[in-house]
Amino acid sequence: MGARGRRTGAVAVCGVLLQAVAIAAAAAAASAQGAEPARGGYAYPRGCPPPPPPVPSERGPLADGPALAALLAGNYTVAGGGAIPGIPPDLSLACGDTLPGTDHTVVCGAGWPLGGVVLTPPARGGGGGGGDRRGRPTASVVFLHGLVGRPQLYLLALSALVQSDPTWWATVRLVVPVAPAYKTFLVPLVNETFHPAPGYAWYDPSGTDAVRRAAGGADVPAAEALRRAGASGVAEDVAGMAATAARVDAIVCGEVAAVGGGGGGGGGGGGGGGDCRRSCESPRPAPIVLVGHVRGGTAALAVGLLGGAPLAGIVSLWGSAPLLPYATRHGPSALSAAPAHYRGGVVAAAGTGGDPAAPADAVLAAAAWGDWYGRRRVRAVDLGATSEATVLLAPPFVTQVMGLIKEVLGA
Repeated sequence: MGARGRRTGAVAVCGVLLQAVAIAAAAAAASAQGAEPARGGYAYPRGCPPPPPPVPSERGPLADGPALAALLAGNYTVAGGGAIPGIPPDLSLACGDTLPGTDHTVVCGAGWPLGGVVLTPPARGGGGGGGDRRGRPTASVVFLHGLVGRPQLYLLALSALVQSDPTWWATVRLVVPVAPAYKTFLVPLVNETFHPAPGYAWYDPSGTDAVRRAAGGADVPAAEALRRAGASGVAEDVAGMAATAARVDAIVCGEVAAVGGGGGGGGGGGGGGGDCRRSCESPRPAPIVLVGHVRGGTAALAVGLLGGAPLAGIVSLWGSAPLLPYATRHGPSALSAAPAHYRGGVVAAAGTGGDPAAPADAVLAAAAWGDWYGRRRVRAVDLGATSEATVLLAPPFVTQVMGLIKEVLGA
């Protein structure tokens, strides 16, 4: 089936799914479309996708102003965790602060679609150049955190990421939406240090995690057979993933306007200016990379499969391969055609230590994407990291992650 047919099929399926998406959007979020931001705040451009209507859900609303303020000011202590250079032990942040260890400003965007922060660089290059000329930034990295009880902890890891290459980040925006908080999950999570249930999640992980446990550390063909069959008996949260895809598509549309990619319009301090409709509809990839960590990595892959944003590519760090039973049932026409246009393709990265299923996850995700979009557009990478946390914190692995981001962006 050609790209046009696949795109039409994906739009039709996602249209049905989004009637049941689990976003309990606050009424204030809908009225914020096109509103003027507070001075120095995030501006969501006019003409970008509006929020879907609220529906009853286990998902909480997107973070509003008070919720963002509380998260930023909250607890950053990690038991047994090592210190990150430039991060004070009693860290407390507020909108408009500079992220410690970096020159990036924490710009808040409440409600639809960001419900999070943009770490804006101090210098914004004109066109492809660096330096201190005022104008658009050169690129954006949209980061999806993992399932976590305190999403602000990821700002520590992102500070380390920026510190690893401050010259490159000097003209790059780092966009950090906060996932909605779930009241409960279909299957209770195993008690883990960083994400007690319920937590902030991009989708209910019950089905995906159950399939992952069923596959375990099996070889790739056996794991793929189990996953495609939905062997766990717990359905994946396809509607939740579709909701996340719609939200990330909207965020990326705003970033296209901010960085001037995809034929789009004006930029601004916290977000894009002008009307971004033409930018969003352009198949030409913008200088924007979607990066996700663990279940955020799974969500990033799901965004590619269900969304239509003009990304340069995706980097999934320690994420599982989502939607295999869904794609098996409905066929490739149910998936988005957008990844066929990714300039930098897709990288599924994991490590060999600590989690025997992780390498198989990366290989399986790459194999599935290769079947759907062509082998040259995807690859699996073994980072050699011993845990999901070290991927973003330990200097050798941070350097590798930065290399993958630059590779996909084409920098």
